[in-house]
Amino acid sequence: MSAKAPIFRVFWHRCAGAPLRPGSQTFPAFSWRSFASKAPNSATPRAVKGRSQATGQAQRVRDTIQATQAKAGNIGQLALKVARQGDVVLFNAPSQRTYVLSAYGLSAFCFAYAVYNSNAVFRDPVTVLPMWQQALFGGICVTMSVMGTLFFTRTSHMIRNITAVKSQGQTYIRFTVRRMMPFTKPYTIEVLPSEVSISKKLVVSEQAAKRFEGESRKLGPTQDSAPGFFQNPVQKLSRGLWRLFLSVRQVFTSEDFILMQIKGRKATFRLDSNGYVSSDLYALGNPVRFARKT
Repeated sequence: MSAKAPIFRVFWHRCAGAPLRPGSQTFPAFSWRSFASKAPNSATPRAVKGRSQATGQAQRVRDTIQATQAKAGNIGQLALKVARQGDVVLFNAPSQRTYVLSAYGLSAFCFAYAVYNSNAVFRDPVTVLPMWQQALFGGICVTMSVMGTLFFTRTSHMIRNITAVKSQGQTYIRFTVRRMMPFTKPYTIEVLPSEVSISKKLVVSEQAAKRFEGESRKLGPTQDSAPGFFQNPVQKLSRGLWRLFLSVRQVFTSEDFILMQIKGRKATFRLDSNGYVSSDLYALGNPVRFARKT
């Protein structure tokens, strides 16, 4: 999963003037652990193992407490902002038309392949195949059907936008979620901020962060204005093909998606980090973490 410009802009705005390496002040939910490469000779292996496990558990407890305190502070700031300004937009998804059409197209291809080959091998075969070939084709058809179902379900539980609203004297988070079936209206969910958690974050390497910071300083604020088709058809076609390629790759890998959980609901909601991400989204949790060096 790679980080794109919108989420990086939020990240650098919050960390202006801070070092590139994450620490407990910037990201309370994430901390670096360092272990001694050689144990003291006076300690037995069992004692060293027990001490390291206790240290790891204590560190996890401290991380949890720091993350909880930071989230509570962010929620308080968000509540004050909602009370002053009204509804606050936390996230707006990008255009998901290419992604949805790619997922539907791959799903239709998988189902068509499974139906055609099952009919050609089992129902109306041109030549009778040996049993091992029939079993092989049957396994391929089942696999393609499973893949088609997986691609089709990738279009469900996609967050369209997130808004902080005030209702009944409290601050609620309103989710607008896309349905899996096409040509259906999205549905909304209103929950308390404490009932929202981030189960899968956006993984960012330090090298990518440094490279993006350098490029942002060189280019400065830019606006991506796509030309019309008749003005520059080659560039427009090139951008469309590249966007299609990225969408197909995203369907297979689920990259650039941040997974969110809502208390009381079994579904996992997906947030596309390529859209508009406000810094107020940190009230729900830190959506970015740095990859550990190997």
